Amino acid sequence: SAHNNEGGMYVTHIYAVDREGNRISFNLDPVEVKDGMNLRAGTSCKIESKLLTNVKPNTNVSSLLKLFKDEGLEVRDKNGNVISGNTVVTTNCTVRMYKNGKVFDTLTVAVCGDVNSDGTVDTTDYMRVKAAFLGKLKLDNAESKAADVDGSKAIDTTDYVRIKAYLLGIFNLYG
Repeated sequence: SAHNNEGGMYVTHIYAVDREGNRISFNLDPVEVKDGMNLRAGTSCKIESKLLTNVKPNTNVSSLLKLFKDEGLEVRDKNGNVISGNTVVTTNCTVRMYKNGKVFDTLTVAVCGDVNSDGTVDTTDYMRVKAAFLGKLKLDNAESKAADVDGSKAIDTTDYVRIKAYLLGIFNLYG
């Protein structure tokens, strides 16, 4: 990410200095990083560890695809069916990039607050976040990211309180 998620050959340099001021450095073997999907500037969405995060509820496929610089993209629902147009994107949908007729890169969608993968934020999502916080429900990777509405990298009381406040109309999850 420090290199704008661009592909190419990368060399890692490690430098160390001990208490006496002795210096040592290592250069690791070059690693080729292939280009993947890239988001347009100005979007609030992010690509994190093969997840497309911060997607707003009720986002349709056409709107989602406009967030990307890339062509050759396809969106599939959580069951693997191709979806398009005004179909609402949900948590656990996937965005696939094709090159030369083959899948080149895949991202799983995490819609902020949509823990039950229906594309909206409702009381079911609130209950699932609370149950996950209490250790009564195990969420998959995309669901966990969708549940972490405050971005703290943990599901905590703030997440389910914010969802509850959102449902009551007194808090904007996306503002």
